[in-house]
Amino acid sequence: MNLLVLFSALSSTGGIERYNSTLLQHFEYSGVGKTVFSFNDTSSENVVGFNRNLLSFFLKTFIQGFKSNTVLIGHRNFLPLLILPSLWFKRKILIAHGIEVWEQQAFHYRFFAKFIDEVWAVSSFTAKKVKENFGTSLPVHLIPNTLPTKFNPLPLEQILKKQKVLNTIRFLSVSRVAKEENYKNIDICIQAVKNWSEGVQTNWVYDLVIHGNDKERHLEIAGNDRRFQFHGFVSDQELINLYTDSQIFLLPSSGEGFGIVYLEAMAMGCICVAADTGGATDFIINNENGMLCHMPVTVQDIESILTRLESREFSTLLVSNGIKVAEKYSFQSVNKIITRVLEAKPK
Repeated sequence: MNLLVLFSALSSTGGIERYNSTLLQHFEYSGVGKTVFSFNDTSSENVVGFNRNLLSFFLKTFIQGFKSNTVLIGHRNFLPLLILPSLWFKRKILIAHGIEVWEQQAFHYRFFAKFIDEVWAVSSFTAKKVKENFGTSLPVHLIPNTLPTKFNPLPLEQILKKQKVLNTIRFLSVSRVAKEENYKNIDICIQAVKNWSEGVQTNWVYDLVIHGNDKERHLEIAGNDRRFQFHGFVSDQELINLYTDSQIFLLPSSGEGFGIVYLEAMAMGCICVAADTGGATDFIINNENGMLCHMPVTVQDIESILTRLESREFSTLLVSNGIKVAEKYSFQSVNKIITRVLEAKPK
């Protein structure tokens, strides 16, 4: 198989970019030949970048289209590239990540989607939205995100032993916060923790690994309380350390296509608090391996959840089940799904 990959970006650290990067690792592991084109990356040994030259980019894509038998469109925004005749008679796959396909689609996206042979959706929620908003009966395959190998689940005994000696509850949130995408609800979590702490004598710390143009507002909500510890970009090892030191991961986002950070947190022994919508509902079951907030998310709902999690017996159950869930999304498990779908003949 010779695969032409059209991705939105590879160099950034967002959820879509991480999914794309991991997908390339799956192709390499399976021995799938590929050529990667990216609007957002400069050209390198592995990527044909846009390099601020639209004509050159389209010409290279056009030529490569003749050499490939499968075209993987890594984002809805790349659908208009199907105007290139060299892509018409190929097996054409669209990746649907999340919020970009959750709303009714513009005419040109729905038009070009008619030429797609199949869709890879990162979650069941996104798969449902694709069918609703593209007005198409295309085959939709569930290709979930992959738990990075560096976040391999820790042994339950190690987690419980460490938490037993801790006398401080550590909360953690990891996300980009943007004014134009105000759906992460971390601001609500900050206020909820402040309210909850007024009625308990427990020591606590809330680590917030957030970046983006809405960070200042979150700092203002936290105020001068030094128990709120804000971080910018951190290395993978620093992030792993934060996960392993924390007990409760707070991200009741209403716009997560999948949410790889939930899996990472689960694997490191955190209890995930998410919203009852989006991709997280594929693997977080309320009161079984995590906690789901009602929609819309409220401060009162988060407070109530934090109070419930004061029960050590209940928390231990959620941690144990969460680790088992994370194990199901290992590299080998997801690779089997991708290999099976790629080898299947398109309908």
